[in-house]
Amino acid sequence: MVGMFQKDCWNSATDLLLRRCIYSVQIGSNDYINNYFKPEFYETGRSFTPSEYATLLVQQLSLQLKTLYNYGARKFAVYGIGRFGCTPYPILVFGSNGSQCVLKLKEGA
Repeated sequence: MVGMFQKDCWNSATDLLLRRCIYSVQIGSNDYINNYFKPEFYETGRSFTPSEYATLLVQQLSLQLKTLYNYGARKFAVYGIGRFGCTPYPILVFGSNGSQCVLKLKEGA
């Protein structure tokens, strides 16, 4: 989003506003549920081990946070994965065979 602001409508008011914002950043859930664990659509699940993919996500997050910082962001709330595979969406998408969690997701993340 910040890149879009810079390209399309960056000015001193935008700069001031972005410096005052609190940036809420979440990583992990969609990266796994809608990417890594969907090998029929994405290569990541076949190309990386769970540990390698986690490292890749952390590296990408680091770059994105540094970019925000370079644009003036100073206040961040960063969230990670909680009980992965145990929320309603992955259970709906993958099924849980009566368990409270999707086992392959819980073990893979």
